[in-house]
Amino acid sequence: MKLRTFEGEPVLGELTTEYPVSRDGLPVLIVNDESFSPDEAEFFLESATPEELELLKEGGYELPKWEA
Repeated sequence: MKLRTFEGEPVLGELTTEYPVSRDGLPVLIVNDESFSPDEAEFFLESATPEELELLKEGGYELPKWEA
């Protein structure tokens, strides 16, 4: 999925349950090989597939949409 930092820098993110910090099989957001909990994820959502959107919701992530 395509994300933006609060400074507007584009970054790629992925959701996985295969990361050590994933608890109870919940998806974890990974950006630049670093994991982010829902409370730590300070990104804007630029684009994501319907499947990624569902995983974000399942993991408790509420990322605001990027408005260029």
